[in-house]
Amino acid sequence: PLDAPKGAEDVSYSYIEASSDDDAVIEQVDFTLDGNKYTYRAQSNDVTDIMTTVDGKKIDSSGLQAAMSDCTNVGAALAGVYNDWGTCSKTTVSNRDAVVGYNDGAEGVIAWLDVVPGIMYSLSVDNNASQKLLEDTAADIFVETQGDVG
Repeated sequence: PLDAPKGAEDVSYSYIEASSDDDAVIEQVDFTLDGNKYTYRAQSNDVTDIMTTVDGKKIDSSGLQAAMSDCTNVGAALAGVYNDWGTCSKTTVSNRDAVVGYNDGAEGVIAWLDVVPGIMYSLSVDNNASQKLLEDTAADIFVETQGDVG
């Protein structure tokens, strides 16, 4: 389940159909928190559809770990944020492998994969980005679905 954190304002929920012949859906929550505008997205189904390598070829789960070190190819399509990041590094969100890319004090994105249920997440912010801000906000809003049978 995607939701905005406590204290968020201007919260809106939406979804994006990946294509007319695919039942994949990207869920999205937009919100403002402490003056920063965020977009939080998740896609289940076949997460490899939204991850591409730098040369444009799709990667599969065996190539995921290597791709997690490159901000240009993990989470960019899901987050809708394509940028040359001043800082890019591997990190974690609630013990899930993640990658964070940002331009200090400007825009940024953090993306992570919850492997067992097969859900790719991203959180982007339009200003005041730092690694700590993205990591802390992602950890605050991420709800583990592993083992959740509904």
